[in-house]
Amino acid sequence: MCPTIHDMKILESRKARQRGSTKEADPTYPVDASFRVLGPMALGTRHRRDHDRSQRRYTMSHPRERYYRVLYAVAAVYDIVLGVIFLFFGRWSFEVLDISDKYPEGGFLPLIGAFVLVLGVGYYLIWRSDLWRNRDLVAIGALYKFAYTGVGVYIAITDEVPHALFLWGFGVADGVFLVLMAECLWYLYQHRPASEGAMQEIESTSH
Repeated sequence: MCPTIHDMKILESRKARQRGSTKEADPTYPVDASFRVLGPMALGTRHRRDHDRSQRRYTMSHPRERYYRVLYAVAAVYDIVLGVIFLFFGRWSFEVLDISDKYPEGGFLPLIGAFVLVLGVGYYLIWRSDLWRNRDLVAIGALYKFAYTGVGVYIAITDEVPHALFLWGFGVADGVFLVLMAECLWYLYQHRPASEGAMQEIESTSH
């Protein structure tokens, strides 16, 4: 990844400050006492956030970004709906599937429903905000899909699932989500914002 002039200016200013040379340091790139660069003219957080977004536009195409947002919108609706059903209408759903005798007594199913509902909210937060900044949520979402798919396959092999819908419906759907979300996470790290990646490359080659 080719470093930008902005990145080179930051690195030169940091080195000059560390050498104690105020003449060589660029005054438009101040640093604090720990030699952390504050940015051009120490502009506010809003400007830096807008700058990051403008950099990101060059690393991810608009169609692909829309595709990822649709993916997480669908995942949010899917998990929120399932969470509400299992949390508030669990017994009714088992009756509809004609497996009321297999309904787990106690608070087990409502607890699972609450857990799925919260994960749906997490997917909503990914959808509504910046994908790169929410990469940790993207990773957690992919891990959840991996967990459900893995446990579902294990139970199908070693035991009996309550209904085929839990395996061939929810299990297959979560398997598809797992593949798509893992690809999204991989893509985000392969096309990280230019300013971050360039600075890491510059600093690694300067030592």
